[in-house]
Amino acid sequence: MFWIMVLFVTVIGVHRSFAYEKEFDAFSMLISAPIDRGLIFLSKWVSGFIFLTIMELFLLIPFYKFLMIDFPIQPWLALGTTILINLAIMVVASLVSGIAMRARLSEVLLPILLFPLVSPVIISATKISGSIMRGEPYALWDIWLLIILTVIVVFGLVGYTLFDFITEE
Repeated sequence: MFWIMVLFVTVIGVHRSFAYEKEFDAFSMLISAPIDRGLIFLSKWVSGFIFLTIMELFLLIPFYKFLMIDFPIQPWLALGTTILINLAIMVVASLVSGIAMRARLSEVLLPILLFPLVSPVIISATKISGSIMRGEPYALWDIWLLIILTVIVVFGLVGYTLFDFITEE
């Protein structure tokens, strides 16, 4: 349930950031800058990651408090995997928001494109979180972590490489 809340926060946050850029025509000025557009993708990825991590801090405390869930046995392991999961969610969201930004109904298109692409990450995040909370050994949930790492690498490389073509007018 926590990761579904994170997914909705991601959609709202990414949509709002691109809506502000579209409203003030900041994105076209950013694209006209004499820098590699892949670096623009990386900056959007990192800023989205920071936003998502801060929002998770605000979501996590009430989530544990109201549902009376015990704190993880290995908090550093939980923190490390949460950081990787946030990176995976935001790399997909940054790429999809760049695609959906030029569309007329981008607020509708963004979740339609994002939810299926990020569903392996959410499923993996749920499996990893459950395993960490139960104190299971790494060998039982390593495949789910490999899925997260694969999404980070593949979408990161695709986004960095193709963001130039995605943002062309």
